[in-house]
Amino acid sequence: MENPTYNHKLISKKTFVEHASVIFIFSVIAVIFTFPVILDFASEAPGSWCYDKCHMMWRFWWADFSFENGLDFQHSNYIFYPDGADIGGNLAYFTTFIGFLLVQFLDYTVTWNIIWFLGLVFGGYGCYLLANNFNKNYLSSIIAGIIFTFTTYHMAHSTAHIGLSMIVWLPIFVLFLFKLLEKQSKYYPIVGGIIFFLVSLTHLYYSVFITMFSIVFFAVYIFKQKKVSNRTFITNFSILFVIGLVSTSILFASSMTSGEFPARPYSEHLKFSTSLENLILPTPMHTTQILSDDAMIKSFYGFFEQSRYPAQIENFIFLGYSVIFLSALAIIRYRRNHIWFWLLICGIFVLMSFGPELKIFGQPSQNIIMPGKLFYDAIPEWDAIRATARFVVMSNLALA
Repeated sequence: MENPTYNHKLISKKTFVEHASVIFIFSVIAVIFTFPVILDFASEAPGSWCYDKCHMMWRFWWADFSFENGLDFQHSNYIFYPDGADIGGNLAYFTTFIGFLLVQFLDYTVTWNIIWFLGLVFGGYGCYLLANNFNKNYLSSIIAGIIFTFTTYHMAHSTAHIGLSMIVWLPIFVLFLFKLLEKQSKYYPIVGGIIFFLVSLTHLYYSVFITMFSIVFFAVYIFKQKKVSNRTFITNFSILFVIGLVSTSILFASSMTSGEFPARPYSEHLKFSTSLENLILPTPMHTTQILSDDAMIKSFYGFFEQSRYPAQIENFIFLGYSVIFLSALAIIRYRRNHIWFWLLICGIFVLMSFGPELKIFGQPSQNIIMPGKLFYDAIPEWDAIRATARFVVMSNLALA
């Protein structure tokens, strides 16, 4: 006769080993992909010059200093004296809090490097959990995690925007959304709402992205067959969404009322949006271009007789030829239950990354208006979402 206690322990041990091995694999790959960063782990913080990197290190310091001295964490008179400046809104609370904890024991360089590696490792782990929920396959789920966490977008922003580097909660939130299609338990909507809040803690941009994702998810699956009734689905989705939105609103209420979000000009939305060729053209940071002196980039613009424009970090969103090929193969050969949903998500978020107008060769087309223009004109405070190229992170997730 089988011993259920023994079987439970065996399954638990097997599950632990599986997840530990996934984290180990992504740790090894992160070290290899970022080599030789690991050799200078204690002495040098990787990143693009100082700029945002120094800004975030200052926020680690300010969090520690303000709490130690009983000061207002969200306002500092130590800059722009005597009035000071509000420090809220797009604060990247999650990574700031991790930094605050780590600087109690470590210096700022090591703290930065730990958070940097955590973003790469757990970005892959989060996507592994989501992929494995669908395909129940260890290897292909690892590949999905690699595709998501080592995208051009993630690697580029990890060098400057440490808040954007922490992408782990995005796929985990999506995982809990899909659980609503299968389970009647209130566990998933409640925990899903909490994860929504953790996404918002990570970055305000990401809370906007998952809000849009949730709306599309609901609109699609309310009409599709699922393991739960529509009434159960609507109830659980409402619980998750309300918990997420209310907690996020409370989090950012003080910043929104303090003028933290000044109107951002239309020109910034154009500047920080995707240009069409950015999706299919490797960046100057890509290994092939470093070794070939930007041969592909120069050839591309030369072929179309266009001048090459200076690339900035929001232009670094190359999807990858192998990723596009594998995604196309999945659509053609496998046609799994949710594949058309992911294709829809990929398309929607690519369109949103174009901002208010389609840009080609870095120049606005002026006569091809994109959905972002409608959002800019119709939704209050949408002008604060100026770096629309960042929407592509959800397209990366869909491709993975």
